[in-house]
Formats: sequence, C-alpha cells, structure tokens
Amino acid sequence: MKRSIISLIFTFLVSFSVFSQSSVWMIEGNGTKMYLGGSIHILREQDYPLPAEFESAFEKSDILVLEADIDPQNQKAVAQEIIGLTLYPNNKSLKTELREEVYNKLDSAFTTAGLSLKQMTGFKPVMAILTLMQIELVKMGVTSEGVDMYFLKKANDKGMNLLFLEKVEEQIKLITQMGEGTENDYVLQSLEEMSFYREEFEKSIESWRNGEVSQWLAQIEEYKNEYPELYFSLLVERNNRWMQKLEKYMQTPEVEFVVVGAMHLPGTDGVLKQLKDMGFKIKQL
Repeated sequence: MKRSIISLIFTFLVSFSVFSQSSVWMIEGNGTKMYLGGSIHILREQDYPLPAEFESAFEKSDILVLEADIDPQNQKAVAQEIIGLTLYPNNKSLKTELREEVYNKLDSAFTTAGLSLKQMTGFKPVMAILTLMQIELVKMGVTSEGVDMYFLKKANDKGMNLLFLEKVEEQIKLITQMGEGTENDYVLQSLEEMSFYREEFEKSIESWRNGEVSQWLAQIEEYKNEYPELYFSLLVERNNRWMQKLEKYMQTPEVEFVVVGAMHLPGTDGVLKQLKDMGFKIKQL
C-alpha cells in the first residue's frame, strides 16, 4: 500500500541512527569540524532526556544551525502565513473541490474527532488533514517541542550564535502545497493511514534510539519511486542548497552543530554522502 503524502512528510520529520550508535555525526576536515544531528521535530515528554551524544555535540559547538528560524516569538506570523496560503480563493471550498464521497469521508473523520468540517470549508485539504493529524498527536501526548526547539531554547539561554539553512517561508510553502492537483487521492490516502500514525510515530522513536537505518533507507527509496517530484523538492533540492552553506562552515574555525530532519542525512542524495564525496571525514558518535 502506498504511503500518503502526509505520511511522507511525517517520515521526513523523524530521525535515525546506525547500529547501536547515535544519530549524531562529527565531520572533520580543513583543520576544523562540525557536528550533524538528525532531528525529530515533535516529541513526547517521555522521549526526554535526549541521547547524550546530542548534548555533547551542543556543548562542544560554538554555533547552532537549524533548518529555519522556529523561534516561538515568530509563531503568530507563521500561523497567519499558513492560513493565508491554505485558504481557497473566490468561491472555492472543500465542498466544491472534493468529490462528494471524499468530502463525506472527511466530514465523518472530523465528526469522530469532535470537530466540525463546516468551520474549515474555506480551507484547502492540506489544512483539514493537518488539523486531524494535530488531534492525533495530542492524543499521543506529543508536545510542540522537538529536538530543534529544545536546542534553540538552550542556545538562546547560553547566548550562542545561531544560523539557519533556509527561510521559514520556504518550509511553509512546501507544506501548504501538499495535495495540489491530486486533492481527492490525497485526502483518501491520508484518511486511510490516519489510524497508523501512532504506530508509525512509536516505531520512529524506537528506531531513533536503537539505530535501525535499513528501514529509513528503504522508505527513502519508496518515496523516491512513488512521489519523485515531492522527493526531489523536499529532499534533493534542499540538500543541494544546504551543501553550499555546510561547505562554507567547514572553512571556518568555529564548530557548528547542525540539526536537521534526519531523512536529509542518509542515502545517495543525502548530506553525509555529499560531505564524504568532498573529502571530509565522517564519524558517527
């Protein structure tokens, strides 16, 4: 069974490691070094404390590098932009853009969740699906603070320098464009897999702590084959853009701790292979 696009996004938010090691790597070369940490962007209270290798890499670094600026002070502006990008223009609505049977299934899912789909009729399907996912995550005890936010707060408390690989607006556009052109299939696939989110999340956390890289590499290939355009825009294009900055970091004496979604790290298009191909020494901690 194919994975839904939202399920794909969920997997890109989790982390991995190899064998019994951590999901933190040390990159060395040019007389300097950098740490790369695979991130889980959403966690439960019981998932803390983080593996010790994360804390060690942070303490040994001069600069924290995140995918984008996720400062809580910016969340209101981010939310407003998401709303603007997920609202239908003119007289379009979920009811006019979805087939009747698809709309009814979505309506039933909202009713089961204790919500009313009528309140979201002016939004695109991605907002409706993300709303249902948020309800499920809350039931699972997931908080909004993941690895990225955890270290952002620590860096701010420490007065540590911060850098970002891309603008938060770029991430927003990637998420809000989910399902465009395939709205009906997108909704049906997402609803079909909603019941598996808890299982998927728990497996991801377990893999992150125990180190089971094989399943992540298999999923990367699966997404590459099933959603080549999305795979390219979510992973390949962003990795290639990031590499320009990562290469520059390896030319300065400061030590950076780079925290990104871990699906960006492994595989033939991954950041780790690209760094290795540049001649840098890669060591998993």
